[in-house]
Amino acid sequence: MKYKVGDKLTLFLQNQPLEPKVQKCLDSKQTDTTKVEHLSLAFKEIDLINFGILKQCIRLHTLIIHRCYGSKVNYLPPDLFLELKALHILNLSHTNIKELPSSVENLKEVRYLDVSETPIKWLTESILCLSHLQTLKLDGCLSLVGLPKCTSKLVNLRHLVLDIARQLQSMPEGIGNLSKLRTLGAFLVGDGEGTRIGELKNMNSLGGSLRLLNLENVLTREEAAEAYLCNKHGLKKIELQWSDLQDEKNPNEEEILNSLQPPSGIQELKILFYSGGVFPSWISNPSFGELVNITLYRCRYCDKLPSLGELPSLKVLNVIENNEVKEISSFFCRKESNEDHVAFPKLEKLSFDSMSELEKWTGLTPGDFPCLSDLIIQYCPKLIGVSFLSHLVSLSHLEISCCPKISCLPEGGLPLALESLMIKDCPKLKERCCNEQCEDWSKVARVPAFYIDNEKVYV
Repeated sequence: MKYKVGDKLTLFLQNQPLEPKVQKCLDSKQTDTTKVEHLSLAFKEIDLINFGILKQCIRLHTLIIHRCYGSKVNYLPPDLFLELKALHILNLSHTNIKELPSSVENLKEVRYLDVSETPIKWLTESILCLSHLQTLKLDGCLSLVGLPKCTSKLVNLRHLVLDIARQLQSMPEGIGNLSKLRTLGAFLVGDGEGTRIGELKNMNSLGGSLRLLNLENVLTREEAAEAYLCNKHGLKKIELQWSDLQDEKNPNEEEILNSLQPPSGIQELKILFYSGGVFPSWISNPSFGELVNITLYRCRYCDKLPSLGELPSLKVLNVIENNEVKEISSFFCRKESNEDHVAFPKLEKLSFDSMSELEKWTGLTPGDFPCLSDLIIQYCPKLIGVSFLSHLVSLSHLEISCCPKISCLPEGGLPLALESLMIKDCPKLKERCCNEQCEDWSKVARVPAFYIDNEKVYV
């Protein structure tokens, strides 16, 4: 991008304490500041005189004000934008401004407004006048106390960029009016009019990532269905999260989660703090052909893991603190109606973490997990054996930690592909393979990188 700067403004810029980062293209036919269209400036300090010259750039389409080291740019004159009515792009990110001037209401043509990484506390209701605004960036505004009520009237908004979970207490009422929105990031489900999950109904242009938080505020399956999550085909990552303060099983959540089926094209799925007793059937549907990453976190009342082995593209699976699961059975790999199917055909990384009741893992058959290279099992205090390891022919990295009841390695030995083995806080297992006199030494002697309690064992 070139910045056309007239002689008058050039002289003004050259006299600043810190040379501004401006690419200048001087044209003898355009020496007047009224001809400037694009301007990017970095100042140590801007006073009212300097702003006065900026106000003369009445044809300005792009204005970027950078903060530099020691900058004192912490306010904008109230009348700065009275004459800058042609602005399409306004970038004030990383400056020290705490509020926008009231004259921002004159920027009726602005499409892009970036105040990210500033100490701004609020946006005035006057932004309602920015009827053509398409992108609003507020990420990193840690002092922000909320969005103005008029946010839901910015009907041309495509991208609302901020860390909603950290920066907001609730969504603006009626945000469902923003049917053109493509970037949202998260939605805080409320229990009042205009903040319920049904606000998502017409937001079918959403893409990228979406976190649905405070799902405990959804009371019925009908209400959950009003989100029409399955119609949002641009979404690639979806997180479904309930409150972590729920302390009892809630069968109602089973119907709610069943009604929150994502679109078939998602690539990543996270379910957190779910208090239902069973997972929905849709989670194991092979039609999720692009799903590569699943995390099940603290789904503490489910006593059985879902049948995920038929997902054709799944590469990463993390199961964390699912404390009611006592056994991982053949159902985890395949349903009874599809016994000939190779389970987890693309899975590369698998982690079982903090499974306090898990005792055994059975049901693997030869050929299952053909691509599994990384397996982590930790904080599973009741897990007794690891005979399943013999079936994991592609396994190259194995970590077993804080599993005190595991007493030996499988009789069939470890996979031939294993290159790295880490054992930590497993006293019985340590006794079996810590040196050449141990019973399982022959099973670990050929592993190139072998560690016990973070110390390398030389074989």
